[in-house]
Amino acid sequence: MPTSYAMPSTWHVGHPTRGAVIDLAVELDTAAKGERAGVARRARLDAIPGMFVLTTRRSVDPLLDREDYAACCCAAENLMLYLWEQGIGVKWTTGGITRQPRFYELLEVDSASEAVVGLFWYGVPKVVPTQQRRPVAEIVKELA
Repeated sequence: MPTSYAMPSTWHVGHPTRGAVIDLAVELDTAAKGERAGVARRARLDAIPGMFVLTTRRSVDPLLDREDYAACCCAAENLMLYLWEQGIGVKWTTGGITRQPRFYELLEVDSASEAVVGLFWYGVPKVVPTQQRRPVAEIVKELA
């Protein structure tokens, strides 16, 4: 049974670091998909008003490591719900950039002691999308 739980660390991505993160994302997309994809990626990321990163402490105990990660994911969801309540939209990504050693270096995160839970983009949405949820019976399996 785990004896302690990690508190997530939140890193606001300031302007200079943001530029470096965008440059890295563009570099990765350009290498994987070509110049046009890199240009499109830069345009999308430049339009995002803000970014932050959430990390969790790493543990040598696999159970504690998994539980800490799960707890940080719950904290992230709660934060996203709170921000949405305040009119701020948030997108959580665990895309390839979040697993790059250079991403950790840009944020000055020690990858030996912390793991990135996600990169979060946020801002006030121009349009709030409508959505239709599936009925609970379609996604919940009842056990006898």
